[in-house]
Amino acid sequence: MTKDNIVEINLERLHYLLRLYNLSEEEFLAMLNSGHKRALKREEVFTNEMSMALLKRIDKIFNKGIYYYIDFTPVQQGNHASIFFRKQSFNGELNLETRKMVDKFETLKNTLDTYNALADVSFERLLPSYTVKDNPRETAHAISELLKMRSHKDEKDHLKFMINQLAKLNIYVFEFVETFNKKQKSNVEGFFIAPNVIVVKRQQGRLKRELFTLAHELGHCVINVEEVENVSDELSSGLSEIEKWCNDFAFYLLMGDEADKLDGLKYANAGNDYAHDMIKGMSDATHVSMLAIYTRLVIEKKMTQDDYALVRGGILANVRRTEEKRKQEAADSNSVVSPPRPIISNLFRDTMQCALYRGVIDEATFCQQLNVKPERMEAYL
Repeated sequence: MTKDNIVEINLERLHYLLRLYNLSEEEFLAMLNSGHKRALKREEVFTNEMSMALLKRIDKIFNKGIYYYIDFTPVQQGNHASIFFRKQSFNGELNLETRKMVDKFETLKNTLDTYNALADVSFERLLPSYTVKDNPRETAHAISELLKMRSHKDEKDHLKFMINQLAKLNIYVFEFVETFNKKQKSNVEGFFIAPNVIVVKRQQGRLKRELFTLAHELGHCVINVEEVENVSDELSSGLSEIEKWCNDFAFYLLMGDEADKLDGLKYANAGNDYAHDMIKGMSDATHVSMLAIYTRLVIEKKMTQDDYALVRGGILANVRRTEEKRKQEAADSNSVVSPPRPIISNLFRDTMQCALYRGVIDEATFCQQLNVKPERMEAYL
């Protein structure tokens, strides 16, 4: 209710957001007061009534929408509510933007679960379960056969193929897009939310990295261990047993039979030009980055750390030049460049179709969830 532009809020929802995003009251107040001459005091913010202007200022931080705070329905809490309550530590420090991104997709997951329940649709796990005690290469081979993995010349086509093969196993895969000029960015590239949601960051111009992240998060899904993280196809120290397993699984899943060729390589050094042509051909055939393949050679002691550092430096220099060129071209362009559209999983589309056909949602909700214009709705039916 409002009076003289004063709105009554559910204060517990504000406290919940602080717990969800791991923010202390002091940290939250500092963010709220940043850029403002007069600093708000605690009692002005943590109250059951506040001005609409202040509420909007709060929501600029959380982006939940004004109605979230004036909803007096009890908010779900505990392990079932969020991965941030189920796990105390993650593979890296998560910034606020990352926590907001994860919460966004957890909310979507819960919404889709509700749609399926109301439409009387139930999913069973079709993906076999493994543990880190299982051989990751053998596991990758088994999952590859289940997915009917095959090579595609175009990296994006290969990514779409993987997303929709996973859809057949009742696994949702979502992309999130962050443009290069976005001020606040998440600091992770992917995550897995049990039991069946994988989210990966769109990697413009670096789809090999996105494919590796997808395969890595699928590894987490295979062993059913939730995680929010940055995934690296480079040589890294201090990785946990789980992260090493998921990296191995991802490598062999994407490499397929090409991994057998790598078995036959005795070494890579200056004497054989670091097997450049062979590695380049394997990378093109599998969409596994050359750096990931060289990393595997170090792990298998077929390449020295010094040689790896030299090759890595050259590869990353090329990546930086390509990225800088792409950014410059975007900045020099006089036209407004629309951000890339995320790939829509067939499972996501089918869930929305079923909800629409069975009267669970209306056309407006259908278009909003799939981010399509009403005039293009038929293309998704």
